Amino acid sequence: MSCSSWLRLLSFVCYCCFFWLQSPSTASLAFISSHNNIHRKRSASPLRQEPHQQEENIQVSDAPKECPYSMRFSPQRINLTRPKQLPRKKILGLTSFFPGRRSRFEQTISCERLEWCKETDGLALLARLFHTAATATENNLVMAFPDASAYSLLQNAVEILGPYATQWDLQMIWEPLPHIKFNKTVNSDAANNNQHDRAWIDNETHQRRTQEWVQRLLVTHGICPYTRTNTKSGQGIPGVPVALIAYSATPATSLLELVSVSLTKIQHDMLDVGPEKTSSILLAAPEFDNRFEEWSALFFSILQACIVAVSLTDTIGVVCFHPEYKVSDGQTWPGFGHMHSVPKLQQLTDIDLWNEAAAGGAWQRRTPHATLNVLWAPQLALAEKQRKTTSLYRENIRKLVHGIGVEKLQQDLEQERRLFKVVE
Repeated sequence: MSCSSWLRLLSFVCYCCFFWLQSPSTASLAFISSHNNIHRKRSASPLRQEPHQQEENIQVSDAPKECPYSMRFSPQRINLTRPKQLPRKKILGLTSFFPGRRSRFEQTISCERLEWCKETDGLALLARLFHTAATATENNLVMAFPDASAYSLLQNAVEILGPYATQWDLQMIWEPLPHIKFNKTVNSDAANNNQHDRAWIDNETHQRRTQEWVQRLLVTHGICPYTRTNTKSGQGIPGVPVALIAYSATPATSLLELVSVSLTKIQHDMLDVGPEKTSSILLAAPEFDNRFEEWSALFFSILQACIVAVSLTDTIGVVCFHPEYKVSDGQTWPGFGHMHSVPKLQQLTDIDLWNEAAAGGAWQRRTPHATLNVLWAPQLALAEKQRKTTSLYRENIRKLVHGIGVEKLQQDLEQERRLFKVVE
């Protein structure tokens, strides 16, 4: 073999080694985030959410000791990793469509119930997992994912679910096929003790209350320039279709079931139909009306981790609304989906008074019920380019605090929270 042939062969081998080292099976991912944008890149770090980020080096002043519209947030840090070595797909030596696969697998395990899951990837897989964790009554069960196409997602699912499903001891097992073992823990009774006064009435009532809020605040008062009716949004953004707002409500009382319902809604009401049919989702969860810290910190941290795990951060964005919403004091990063901190709002608007900026920010996010808003990320980017952010925030805050007034805003909100309620 000539010298040139040897050199070509050596170059080819080096190229193959480099490609292998950069492949997803051996590399890790780092989740790098900012207040409005999410970026993913290859790194030796795990896939994660940053626990604390100051907004563009804002100088944070001391917050008033008593401000009803601001607080220090404590978002949860959820580390997501990608296994360096993914298991080979050995399904009991049988092809994936062979009907005897389940019976052979059952012979290798011992549990009260086996869930043979058809979900292979994405939000549907995560929704199924959270639903089972929230509702299962057995002492031990197994969820098998025989046709799962993303093993790293299964690993991430356990990492997300584990810290919050305290009633379960979870174990991810890869052979002879991917499955998760659930075993009840001594904390089971405490984890399921979620007793409180029920706020749920019916789906239609809670949807109509949210719709009345959209009409009053976003349409009549013009807080959102791209929502001009209470049934559709997206008006006034070139290249964005005007589509329906998907209103819904859930009676979920547990955090795990709420996550399951939310992921299912995102899949069915948005991803399955596209932006031409649905502009956004407004999902009301009235059982969380008096649980703002749990709603704002735990729920949104889990939800964002799920979106990261299925690589949908460039597709959808989530926004937090709540009847007791408060704005971050700027000492800690509030997490995804939240209003800018008070110091950031002051910088954007040139408003000196802390309480004024905090109240104006909070009242843009106070809804009749705890509400999840889901939007299309590309449309958010287009809207951000078109709108004049500084003047919009300034006008909205002054309109709410000085034009309408916080007392009137509180009265209107309380009235919406009582709408359509049958008096016994």
